[in-house]
Amino acid sequence: PAAPTLGAKGQTVVLKADPRDKEGKTIPDAILKMVWASKNPELASVANGVVTAKKSGDVEITATVGEVVGVAKVRVTIPATMSLEPAKSAIVGVGKTVTLNVVVKDEAGRPIAGVQPVWSTSDSSVVNVKDGVITAAGAGTASVKATLGEITATAEFEVSHPKVAKMSIEPQTVSFEKTG
Repeated sequence: PAAPTLGAKGQTVVLKADPRDKEGKTIPDAILKMVWASKNPELASVANGVVTAKKSGDVEITATVGEVVGVAKVRVTIPATMSLEPAKSAIVGVGKTVTLNVVVKDEAGRPIAGVQPVWSTSDSSVVNVKDGVITAAGAGTASVKATLGEITATAEFEVSHPKVAKMSIEPQTVSFEKTG
């Protein structure tokens, strides 16, 4: 199976060891004598198979009975930094959109994919935000903030109306008549 991933400090996962004899039968008494250990306790600790995340990185967890050792790999990816791309953008025209790219990295500098921050706008009369898509609502400036736990990132937006390039008047010919 895939290595479990812990994405927050204090998050836990339960590992189960299954000691078996040479015929492949489970030895229930061996579970009582099992010793659990973390190869890197600064990253994750373990007690009775419960692994607790402490700091980002990859760690091996061992379960030992006598001279037999089982090993499980656990990945800890605690978000540490977040940025938004583009960090600044000019939008010309109400209803136009810009999609922000969220870049989140863990304490080890590794990118974390699939993160869904909470979005907010400083002024919804200028821009609205939903799932990282910014929609211009009116002329002005506003910031958009993404929040993920205790980390935040901000992008700035300036919305303007398009410049008038040409104009026509209807009807094209106007006539005036003298009356009385």
